[in-house]
Amino acid sequence: MNSGLRRKFDEARRYLALGKPVSAAELLREVVGHQPAEREPRLYLAQAYYQGRQYASAHAELEELRRRFPSDVEVLANQAALLSEIGRQEEALECVSRALQRDPLNAGALCNLGEILKRMGNWEGAREVYATAVRSHPTHAKLRLQHALVLLALGEWHRGWAEYEHRFAYQEGGIVLEPVATPRLAPGESVSGRRVLIVHEQGLGDSLMFSRFATLLAERGAVVHLRCPESLVTLLEQLPGVASCSAPGSPLPGHDVHVPLMSLPHVLQLGPEAIAGRPYLQAPGSVPVHLADAVSRDDRLTVALCWAGNPAHADDRRRSIPSALLAPLRVLSGVRFVLLQKSPTAADLLPPDWLRDWRDLGSRCVSFTDSAHILERMDIVVTVDTALAHLAGALGRPTLLLLPFAPDFRWGLESEYSVWYAGTSLIRQSTALDWQPVVDRVYRLLSAQASPEP
Repeated sequence: MNSGLRRKFDEARRYLALGKPVSAAELLREVVGHQPAEREPRLYLAQAYYQGRQYASAHAELEELRRRFPSDVEVLANQAALLSEIGRQEEALECVSRALQRDPLNAGALCNLGEILKRMGNWEGAREVYATAVRSHPTHAKLRLQHALVLLALGEWHRGWAEYEHRFAYQEGGIVLEPVATPRLAPGESVSGRRVLIVHEQGLGDSLMFSRFATLLAERGAVVHLRCPESLVTLLEQLPGVASCSAPGSPLPGHDVHVPLMSLPHVLQLGPEAIAGRPYLQAPGSVPVHLADAVSRDDRLTVALCWAGNPAHADDRRRSIPSALLAPLRVLSGVRFVLLQKSPTAADLLPPDWLRDWRDLGSRCVSFTDSAHILERMDIVVTVDTALAHLAGALGRPTLLLLPFAPDFRWGLESEYSVWYAGTSLIRQSTALDWQPVVDRVYRLLSAQASPEP
């Protein structure tokens, strides 16, 4: 590879590291065009297509690599990951098994095998794979993190939360903590009389879910300062026991020790029995003026509906429901739907005639406080796994949470009820990517609520 192509190749890899797969692919196509027989540029091009969700293009590049390098373990492992992502789990399992026949301890292939088994519903098998893998690769951060998520999903909280601390070493996970100079709070360490700063990490839903532990810290004698995204400050500053609530970037309050938000179950040494599931938030103040007419009620069952999450989310393909599948809900009598889609909006997803039947309030909710006021006036909330689900649960609203076949660790694997939110019922896919039975069950449950038997 000459110096000009090398510069473009290196720049493309930087783009990939920055999460810019389209820019990376543009450069890599040029490099591959000049060096078609080279393995590495084509492998990175396949990765760029994969990151950009151009799965057909990624598959084509991996097939060409398989033709040129039929025994290459990394190529086999990457193709397995792609096949799994597009729902072809049996083929993915066969592919990754071939990789492991050639290199039984290959960390990337073991990681892919665990994920494939999860998506096939074999969580015990995934746990066994990860447990074996981390013994061979004790410093491999992604393996340790994936092992933690399986343990947590299976209900092994104490081991799972301890293992989850490896998330900070997984650079591709993108967790960046606000820099602080104080020591980190250790598991089991006393907090009585100490000022504890809870450092924000990860998403809005995580902040809503794990902020409940600020109150538990206060009950153990701590003076608690909570950091959270600006959009949640007004909601979370009302948590019992919180001395202050502020967003990263604002002046740090004085504190003696700090703890990352999602380390609290580990630091506090909590098991599922410690989670009461009681409501811990409420909409602050009165209904905002711009929502005054939006929260009026009639005699119909009023249902908040959110069926799609942020399309940029890594797992959105599995967690969001195609809009066309909602058609049966349009004919429900005695039910008034209030749409709380934010990104994408209801107008982005639905035909205009649907919006004449259903009231779209997503665009009028300019803050989580607005959403909280709307949710408090709903009879039922129906939502996929987004921040709205956590807000509804924290407010204690009756909620039907619609989950994919391989759910996020926090929802467990079998129960119809959430340990985290007492008012939340879990409706699970029985087959991967098949939402129709889930929507049909929602129809039946809402129909029964709207027209109860005398």
